[in-house]
Amino acid sequence: RIRSAEDAAASGAMWYISVASASGGDPDGLRYFVRPGVPCAIGRKGSSLDIVLKDDASVSKRHCTVELVPSPSDVGGDVGHRLRVTDHGSKKGTKVRFPDGREQLLEADSLEAPCDVELQLARTRLKLGSLGWRLCFTYGDGKEAASELRAGREEAERLAEAVGVPFHMEFRPACTHLVCAEGRTVGVSARAAAAVISGAKIVSQDWLHSLR
Repeated sequence: RIRSAEDAAASGAMWYISVASASGGDPDGLRYFVRPGVPCAIGRKGSSLDIVLKDDASVSKRHCTVELVPSPSDVGGDVGHRLRVTDHGSKKGTKVRFPDGREQLLEADSLEAPCDVELQLARTRLKLGSLGWRLCFTYGDGKEAASELRAGREEAERLAEAVGVPFHMEFRPACTHLVCAEGRTVGVSARAAAAVISGAKIVSQDWLHSLR
């Protein structure tokens, strides 16, 4: 469990699960940060759990597991990821509630759903959230060869997927970070100017590697 977004970023976690009891609110005021591709076990009791819901006696000892998995960006949910939910034969099952009001009860079963679903475990509700980072990558002065640009884009895709955040090769107002290629300095460019004007952070590719 990580208390702040800064601590989450330092650990490479860009997504979190917020917990609300039947009466509303998380008494600890904590978010449980998760990383793409790393299963998060949820239940009432057990040393192997990542999220322990000890205050809800109706939750099974090992209730369910959730995991962020890559998906094409044209599939529902947040860009590039879906949520895989697996119920481990819990007493009450795991209810998946979709934004349009549909519900599906999992009983010793699993499904992949958009990231904006809500989970109901007995009396406890869980919701996935994101730090909202969007990256833009720059590779110098724009005079690079096509092969270098292609290699740079492939590296950008790998890094962005590893930390679980969307990326763009052109700067957009929604971008929060401008990532520079290793061994390069940020020159006067449209991307750099846009980043400075919008208040985006300018960081190195080494910094992004450290979050993995």
